[in-house]
Amino acid sequence: MTKTRFTIIVLVESLPSPANAKSFGWSVPEEKMTVKRIALFCLLTFVFILSGCGPSEEEIKATEEADATRVYSTAAALMTGAADEATETPTATLTETVTLTPEVEETVEQGPTNTSEPVKPCNLIGFISDVTIPDGTEFAAGESFTKTWRLRNDGTCTWDSAYSLIFASGDQLSGVDSKQLTDGTVTPGETIDVSVDLVAPDGAETYTGYWLLQAGDGGSFGLDRAGSAFYVQIVVVEDEVTEEPTAEETEEAPEETPTATATTETAPEETEETEETD
Repeated sequence: MTKTRFTIIVLVESLPSPANAKSFGWSVPEEKMTVKRIALFCLLTFVFILSGCGPSEEEIKATEEADATRVYSTAAALMTGAADEATETPTATLTETVTLTPEVEETVEQGPTNTSEPVKPCNLIGFISDVTIPDGTEFAAGESFTKTWRLRNDGTCTWDSAYSLIFASGDQLSGVDSKQLTDGTVTPGETIDVSVDLVAPDGAETYTGYWLLQAGDGGSFGLDRAGSAFYVQIVVVEDEVTEEPTAEETEEAPEETPTATATTETAPEETEETEETD
């Protein structure tokens, strides 16, 4: 601030006055010289005022020193804190994180448990036994026989006169294609003996014929839902040949005449001792 004032005074004093202008050989009117001096003085005064509003060099220096001090203090504090942190021995803590994943149980919604027996079909056969002609019975070729099965009505419909016994497949053994099952009725759970007349064929081998029942609507059915048939099985054997005796064997051998042998009976002799005793 003091330096600025000094500069202004020096500049003002250095301006040429009318008196000394003439000493330099200048030809300057006095009015113009006075006006110039006044204008310069005003300008310098304005600059002085502006410079007076700003901080002085001492203030700027003091401010810079204060800022430097604050910066140094902050840096020192930061360095001290960093040093303290560096001197502290960190303790490593191992933390085991166990993540339990819940098991998702699949829940299958089931309908109500059906504890009842499966629904039976309308027509179903239950095999009981072979009443006649067990499997493997032997017959001579051309021999007639009657096969009888004992069956049970395992369905829900009643068997009546519209039902039939029918040949299904295999060896028919001269049996009929179909025959009426019954003149009456066979209600569910009841049994019936079913018979068919058959004839053993020619040829010594095993023969098997398969049979089913047929409802009034023409639908055939068997021992299970798949329609398995019941059957008859026989074995035809060869006839035994009877050997006839030859003509020589049939001739009668001559009868042998027994020889008579004469037998002479000898009377017992009487001893003399007996006679003497008499």
